[in-house]
Amino acid sequence: MKRLIVSIGLGMAALSLAGCPFGAAYSGPDACTLLTAPLARGVIGSQARQVSSEKLSEFDTKCEYRNGLNDVTLEAGSWGWMKRTVNGGPPIVGLGDEAYMGPFGVVARKGDKGITVQISLAEKLGTPVNQTQAHENRLKKQLAAQLLAKL
Repeated sequence: MKRLIVSIGLGMAALSLAGCPFGAAYSGPDACTLLTAPLARGVIGSQARQVSSEKLSEFDTKCEYRNGLNDVTLEAGSWGWMKRTVNGGPPIVGLGDEAYMGPFGVVARKGDKGITVQISLAEKLGTPVNQTQAHENRLKKQLAAQLLAKL
């Protein structure tokens, strides 16, 4: 009887892995290996400090730096996992193998690996919100290009 149970259990495990919509587990560099302190400081200021380094799942890792109200976050993982955040965002031509401006930042692919870059900058008094967002978006694309080169 034990033999039958083990056999059924292994069959179920194989079935669940084969049907995983996110593909294989992530095998690339961890997010904090990619998003170094000098890169983060170049984006959000010289006082940027790492506040988070996490393995979120078998499919992705996360790294976050803050400087006051300014924040830069990188998620690095398998493309199957990362592409779920694209959500119909406009494509970004010339960035990686595929890239989009998603609701959670720039989502980009190089091979079977993906990244999501989020940047939030404190608005300067009197600066229109759309100017701040345009500046953030430029920085996201520039940083994504640097990070993709490291994959």
